[in-house]
Amino acid sequence: MSFKQDRLSVSVMKHLSEIITYEVKNPEIGFVTITGVDVSPDGSYAKVYVTFLGTKDVSKNLKALERTKGFLRTKLSKRLGKRIVPELNFVLDKSYDEGNKIESILKNLGLEDDEDIEEDFDEDVYNKELDKYFNEDFDVEELDEYFNEDLDEDDFDEDDFEDEDFDDEEE
Repeated sequence: MSFKQDRLSVSVMKHLSEIITYEVKNPEIGFVTITGVDVSPDGSYAKVYVTFLGTKDVSKNLKALERTKGFLRTKLSKRLGKRIVPELNFVLDKSYDEGNKIESILKNLGLEDDEDIEEDFDEDVYNKELDKYFNEDFDVEELDEYFNEDLDEDDFDEDDFEDEDFDDEEE
């Protein structure tokens, strides 16, 4: 996506959220969250991803939202300051449901907590995996010592810092 598309997507998402929350009076829409907006390269179409909380019949809420398209586009054109506003296409965002499904599968497998993973951590296995990438013996403790050692003033040469003024300036 280009910078212009990204900027328009963010603006549409922000303004649509505000318009739906504060200006739309249709109770059939319910509690809607806009999770994302994809704008076409020419800016004439926008796919708006939405989720609904606390409802069983999502299709009813989506139809009610579809009926408010004209009102939303009118308000959006005033807020964006543009004469041509993208045509809105509302799509139910299923990523939240898919995330919950994956989480439940992990719970059934017994991998729901990060603590379980940390308890099973074996440093020798970890080092062997790192050796595959570095092709040499790799010691985590040596690396820690290397990066945590104190640096002396003698480690730096003034010639390394050309045109730099290190004098303290009073503000």
